[in-house]
Amino acid sequence: MKAITLYQPWASLIAAGIKRYETRHWPPRSGQLTEGEELAIHAGMRIVKPLPPYLEELIANLPETLPLPTGAVLCVCRFEGTAFTYDVRDQVGDTERACGDWSFGRFAWELTVLRVFPHGIPTRGHQGIWNWDEMRETRL
Repeated sequence: MKAITLYQPWASLIAAGIKRYETRHWPPRSGQLTEGEELAIHAGMRIVKPLPPYLEELIANLPETLPLPTGAVLCVCRFEGTAFTYDVRDQVGDTERACGDWSFGRFAWELTVLRVFPHGIPTRGHQGIWNWDEMRETRL
């Protein structure tokens, strides 16, 4: 299965269902990731601190504490497709806009969470899109 590593808290925001779009400066290359394909969301070892004030406020106002595990796959999503951010940003709410970089020329990857691993599955991540063997990792 394909996977992507994100800094925290963005990985946890996806796993919690708060963030549905991952905004990137690049779209998946042809054949790298296709619509309907599963994509594992890996939380890298870095927790961004200090958070931008708008994101700090969003997380502080959540009904429960957002867990921020690192070095682990947190969930599996279905990749729904990608679009330019300017084609999508007016269709998303304030919370979604607070969770990404919606500036001109970027791409919005739409994700639907399929499975969440509450404590994460410890895994070493990589830059870009990489392959993750869920069956091998869950047997260890």
